[in-house]
Amino acid sequence: MNGLSKSKRYENFLVIIMFFVVGLVFLDRLSLGFVFPIMGPDLNLSNTQLGLTVGITSLFFGISTLIFASLSDFIGKKKVMLVIFVFVFSIATLLTGLVGSFIALIMTRIIMGLAEGPVMPLVQSIVMAESSEKRRGFNMGVIQSASSLIGGAMAPVLTVSLAVALGWRSAFYIIAIPGIIVGLILWKYLREPKLVVEQDEEQQMVKPTKADYLKVFKTRNVWLCTIIGTCNMVFILTLTAFLPTMLANSTNYKEAQIGMLLGAMGLMMFVGQMGAPALSDRIGRLPILKIFFIYCHFPSNHDRIILSKLCCFNYLNDYPLDW
Repeated sequence: MNGLSKSKRYENFLVIIMFFVVGLVFLDRLSLGFVFPIMGPDLNLSNTQLGLTVGITSLFFGISTLIFASLSDFIGKKKVMLVIFVFVFSIATLLTGLVGSFIALIMTRIIMGLAEGPVMPLVQSIVMAESSEKRRGFNMGVIQSASSLIGGAMAPVLTVSLAVALGWRSAFYIIAIPGIIVGLILWKYLREPKLVVEQDEEQQMVKPTKADYLKVFKTRNVWLCTIIGTCNMVFILTLTAFLPTMLANSTNYKEAQIGMLLGAMGLMMFVGQMGAPALSDRIGRLPILKIFFIYCHFPSNHDRIILSKLCCFNYLNDYPLDW
């Protein structure tokens, strides 16, 4: 009984600390767009340069995700890798406050993209390994919702307020501090997850083989979810990068009002990200995915949305609740 209680406590701790890890990834990554209306004129940066910076960061984010997340499976050192990446992207955030040119900004954001890319897969795999079957969807929903609550709702209010009050450089210095603190907590308390399989009523540690890795790329749902995720990330990154600047240049809203508007949008995203995965534990993953696609995108007819809907409705297979 004590062992079960201890396991639940660790599971709860894991959900809470990983919530902050994911939230800080999006706080640090999206902060550039939020403070750009103040930062851009100071460094003589154009909207095109903002777009290039966001795009290059995302490119290295994606490359790093595939390489290092896969490497963590083979070497079995998820804890060490996660701690290192949390420290590195926090330092990259701090360095963003020191930049004096477009080239320097690009370099710091490349470092950030390389460090942040593997964080989400590492977090997801660690939490999945430590979660009870009945709480997998709920746990992942809570953790994923941090991207909207911290990165979407809190980040614009916090970073804009700091940039207005203390300057945009100080804003980056300050938001780098929580990542360093979280990294220290992970280093001290996080356990290395053990991937196990039941064999003859005994549990044995396993690591994926090369064949297991290649098999993933032959799974239809993996490719379809990749397409769906890519289409939606294009929308989210474009929105968060340029919406603050558009509101600042095309409306009469003050900085504080813009921050509140963006924060309200992020808060609504948080509600959906937490609620939908929890519901999926009860009624299935695919039904929830279809419902929220209709809710979020109807009656939009953008090519991005059409492609995502085709994948979701016509080709994606559902999995049982204990996948």
